[in-house]
Amino acid sequence: MSHFAVMVVTKKAPTRESISEALQPYHEYECTGINDKFVQDIDITDQVRAAMADGEFKTLESALIDYGLENRIVSDESEVEKTGNGTHKYGYAVVKEGQLIKAIDRTNPNKKWDWWEIGGRWSGRLLNKSGEACDFLRKSDLDLELLQQKAIEGAAKRYDAAHDIIDGRPIPKWSEIRDAHEIEEARKIYQSDPVIKDFREIIDSFGDVEEFAVSRETYLENARKNALGIFAVVIGGKWFGRGEMGWWGCVFDEKADWLDIFNKILSEIPDNFWLTVVDCHR
Repeated sequence: MSHFAVMVVTKKAPTRESISEALQPYHEYECTGINDKFVQDIDITDQVRAAMADGEFKTLESALIDYGLENRIVSDESEVEKTGNGTHKYGYAVVKEGQLIKAIDRTNPNKKWDWWEIGGRWSGRLLNKSGEACDFLRKSDLDLELLQQKAIEGAAKRYDAAHDIIDGRPIPKWSEIRDAHEIEEARKIYQSDPVIKDFREIIDSFGDVEEFAVSRETYLENARKNALGIFAVVIGGKWFGRGEMGWWGCVFDEKADWLDIFNKILSEIPDNFWLTVVDCHR
């Protein structure tokens, strides 16, 4: 389970209805249960057949169980009921004489969140030019310079405290150690490294020590660029994100240049548009 900050950009002052409208194309149907125009029938017939051919499943029954279709089997598509609380609202399998004819997964392929709320864990992330913390404001009222200043000041303290502990020693890279050893051996090597041990004993709350394996200048510049801490932006009916959010804060397909992408988007938003920070959950 993961929380992440999404900035929704609207032309008018936000309401719950307008934010909901902007976010709806990205709902996770399996969780929301909202059977709307964003839900599609995804044909997974070849996928199921390939899994059986590869020996992943010994029987069609076991394959359908794995794909959650064991109670959604029909002999003809005329039997399919997708509306309301119909048996097949999340998908179905057409099986005739023990043979799989078709397998359908009903989902929103653009899913990003299972629930959301304005502000939430990120309440007060925006600052207006009166110094007040808020969840939404006009872009022209955003005091970005103050936010960036605060981010740089906090980052400087973190970086200096971390490097007092690192004390010029090389910072081990988990990815390199993992690639060079079996997983259990890699964990032992990584955990026994003096820098890792000292770092976790003293300032474990700082997170991943590898984030400090850059120059102080680079670290502070990254903090400036990330002053708002936004994971994704919804603007003009499109979703722009740092990557794909998984469980427990794990990010997949992460964009290395996300901070530059985000700041470019922010700079191009008209001053009279509204910015709203939403706590999205996945």
